[in-house]
Formats: sequence, C-alpha cells, structure tokens
Amino acid sequence: MEIPRDSLRHPTQTLAIFIDYHNFEASLRGEALHTDLVNLREYLAGGRQLTETFAYVGFNPNNPHEDGRLHRLLRMSGFLVRTKLAKVRPDGSLKCNLDVEMVLGVIDYVNQTRPDTVLLVTGDGDFVALVQWLRTRGVRVEVASTRSSISQELRESANGYIDLREAIEEAERKEPIREEVRLYANGNH
Repeated sequence: MEIPRDSLRHPTQTLAIFIDYHNFEASLRGEALHTDLVNLREYLAGGRQLTETFAYVGFNPNNPHEDGRLHRLLRMSGFLVRTKLAKVRPDGSLKCNLDVEMVLGVIDYVNQTRPDTVLLVTGDGDFVALVQWLRTRGVRVEVASTRSSISQELRESANGYIDLREAIEEAERKEPIREEVRLYANGNH
C-alpha cells in the first residue's frame, strides 16, 4: 500500500505528524540510515498544510545533558516535544514506553483540530487500534517506517504506507543534511 508521491495530497489538506521517536530511531539504526528530521518532515508533508508535528521522546536520567540537547534541537526546529522519564531496570537497562501518551495525544489533538490526515511515524503494531479509531472518525491515516520495522498489521490497517528509506533518500536529494539537526544511526545526536 505505497502512497504515490502526489496521490491524495493537495495544498488545502491538513496534516498532523506524530513521531514515536525511539521507534523511529531504532528503524534508522536497523537500516544504517541517518537523516535531517526537518527536511524529512517537509518531505512527508508533501505540500499539505502541516498543522503540527509532535515528537514523543524518552528522557534518560543517566544522560540528561545529551537528551536535553536533543529535546532543545527538536523544539528549536518547530517540533512539539513530549517527554517521559525512563525507568532504570535492575540490570541497568532503560525502559521508556510512550505509546499511551502518544495515543492520548493523537486523540486529544484530533478532537480539537480535526486534521484531514494523521501521519504516524512508527512501525509499532500497538498503534493498530488507534489507526482504526481514527479511520472510523473520517481521519485519513498514513504510517511511515522502514520495511524491516513496520508491523504488517499496522501497515494494512492504515490508508497508506510511506517507506522511510525511500522518503529519506528522496528528501536528501532535494535538500542537503544540516548538521545541527542530523540524527545518526548509532543514536548519537
């Protein structure tokens, strides 16, 4: 269910983007990709009226300086950043899941602003119920992820799918990557 570049996109159509940042970052890492998130956002908007872009990002209590820097860069680039403090497990690993916060944020935003289209930048199958809820309310839903990271059920439940590898390659052909907003596949910012 690939979305042709200009299919169903017109300048009067409104679009809201919601990024499951850690899922997005893991997708990039899995494909050895990096991107300028601002250029990618503009490419994904595809000429539509972008009403808002939300980034749901965990906050590592063991690395507050680096995470704070990422959050500031995103905010300075026009993203609305929603954060949650990660929990440190006994083995030292981190757990930070923002799925519930993102679902509630999407529902709240859609109820307030009624965008024509919601673009979910995630491959997480946990969002299938949200996609179905949005579609029953007349909201077009697109999902963007890499082929290796997208849940098949999520892909099939949406109105359209955008392959992030192809989108990143196309966005970078149009505009060079700016270092200040570059996201590296190894997780460094």
